Amino acid sequence: MDNSVLCLFDLAELRVKFKMSEKSLFAVLLRSPWWISFLLVAIIASVALTLRRRKDTKTQDIPDQIRTRKEDRVRMVTSMNADSSAKKES
Repeated sequence: MDNSVLCLFDLAELRVKFKMSEKSLFAVLLRSPWWISFLLVAIIASVALTLRRRKDTKTQDIPDQIRTRKEDRVRMVTSMNADSSAKKES
C-alpha cells in the first residue's frame, strides 16, 4: 500500500509545468474584467457574420460580364400593344 501512494506522488512530481506568457491574449483576458472577454467575442462574431457568403444574395460574375457579346444582351421585341396603338393613330 505504501508503494501505490509513493507512485502517485512520483507521478505528480513528473508533471510538466507550463508557464503562460504574460503578454498572451489569454493571460490578458484572465486579468481583465469579464465584459472585455464578451466584447471581444462579439467583435469576432460580427466580423465572421459579415464576411460569410450568403446563398440568397446576388453577386456579380465579372468573367461572365467580360465574355458577354452584344448579341447576347440586346434583343428587339415588338409588342402587340405597340402595333395596335400605331393602327389607332393612323
